[in-house]
Amino acid sequence: MKRSYWVVANRYVLGARSRRFLLEVDGERVEVAAVKAYLIALRGDGWVTARALELAREEGVCLAFIGRKLSWAGPEGVRGVEYVLAQGSEWRRAEVSRALLATAAIEFGRLTGRGVEELTSLEEEALLREVEGMRNELTHRVAEAFNVDASWAGEAANVVRKFLYAECLSAVLSAGLSPHIGVIGDRPLYEDLSLEFEPAVVWEPLLSLAKRVPAPLDLGDVQGVRLILASAKRRLEGAAWPGCRRSLNYVIRRRALALASSLASPIARYGVGWRG
Repeated sequence: MKRSYWVVANRYVLGARSRRFLLEVDGERVEVAAVKAYLIALRGDGWVTARALELAREEGVCLAFIGRKLSWAGPEGVRGVEYVLAQGSEWRRAEVSRALLATAAIEFGRLTGRGVEELTSLEEEALLREVEGMRNELTHRVAEAFNVDASWAGEAANVVRKFLYAECLSAVLSAGLSPHIGVIGDRPLYEDLSLEFEPAVVWEPLLSLAKRVPAPLDLGDVQGVRLILASAKRRLEGAAWPGCRRSLNYVIRRRALALASSLASPIARYGVGWRG
């Protein structure tokens, strides 16, 4: 089974030999078989060899570079012009964005105690406001759990959120969609998709981590960031919901495929909710 690799380093080098990536992180070396990876997300200063870029393209491995903005290399992405046209179609986008925001609202509501019927009855603009409001509520809840101010909680969430963006980017590219053309305002498509999974990948792990590590972690320190990301990665690779045999990252990729189908086909619908 393929998996993703999240890398946080002061200094990294990503090279390749034969069909394997050679990753050096702060002086330690790791080999990753290209056929066993779908994403390598890198945060920190470093460089990537031409051979590693070539291997990523050949094997369909997304290389995501986490900085102020997300950049990437690897898979070609868009399957054909019909997918680009479908993503640009206002009526298809409107239907998909409504379902996506409703799903996001439901997932945020699970953590904040909001009722499903109350949320799913709202119109798109109201849904977006509710999601932003619940995100703000969770920011303050995490701050209280760690006994810090809201700015630290917001920054910690943003660290994890960018790696979630990388996961959704990889899923969008694999589904043959353009990551640049979103369905909610002017956001990239991978940011739109990430809204559905932000509560599970960002906020649940942070609240859980606060119970085990009550003291705030230094977000300027590599080890502190790695500890936060390790908690999120466990959630990503664990069961999507209790009793489910599939991991959450599998569900993300299936939702991206469903998104592609609903945009490209007039009879396919993007359903609300990803839980069984």
